[in-house]
Amino acid sequence: MNKFEYIKWFWKHNDDDTPILLFYEIDLENERYATRMVEVFSDKRAIPVIEKGFDYITEEPIPTIDEINIEPEFFAEIISKEEFEAVYKSKKYAGEISLKSLKENFWNQFDSSGGVVTYQDIVLKEDMFQAEYPNGILLDAGYYQDRFKVYVISGNHWEKPLAVYECDTPEEMLLFMQNAVERFCFKKE
Repeated sequence: MNKFEYIKWFWKHNDDDTPILLFYEIDLENERYATRMVEVFSDKRAIPVIEKGFDYITEEPIPTIDEINIEPEFFAEIISKEEFEAVYKSKKYAGEISLKSLKENFWNQFDSSGGVVTYQDIVLKEDMFQAEYPNGILLDAGYYQDRFKVYVISGNHWEKPLAVYECDTPEEMLLFMQNAVERFCFKKE
């Protein structure tokens, strides 16, 4: 297990004096307190937060990305140590700072392969994604209490899905969705 987790946390608001992006280095061995942090403002200024004389820069543990993403005004994702270091060392953030773009980037990791996407959202809820395929297959994905689920439905028969995949992370959900497309979405019934 890694000692640290690195996250990028977008915070939707209209105040130019409040950071719009927060980057954290989180100590997983010490209750998820942040050891380093960078604040990025709407003009893309990147300012490291430094608390001299303290081991942690946050007064409370940092929530998990699943806990953060429950709220519609937030979007968080795991990033690499290298991405965190680049932001920590820079004065200007070079990446995207729009919540819409961050959400689209998440779903851009999934190739619907000819399906018509009828719904997508990043908020953790039962209705996160749905796509319809020419052979009558419906691909549905969402968050149910404590797990992500992907349903493969044929002929609108929700009571008898062709497949149900369950997983713990959004990244695993995307993999199961891709697997479902390859297995079911182009076969004849």
